[in-house]
Amino acid sequence: MQKTLKVKLIPLTKTDLKKLKKLKETYTDILKEALEIVIKNDVRTRKQAHDLCYDVLRQRYPKLH
Repeated sequence: MQKTLKVKLIPLTKTDLKKLKKLKETYTDILKEALEIVIKNDVRTRKQAHDLCYDVLRQRYPKLH
């Protein structure tokens, strides 16, 4: 599966670029962690994956959607 993130870029400041890179790294970490949980628990459905991952990830990353 592949997802694409489209972002309308306006001239970014160095600070904005750093924040964008940090956000990408954070979401990459979240995805890796979610995949580890799914694989470790041999999850077969999206609902099971959501049920296992949601609370764990919301506690670790409360400000992210």
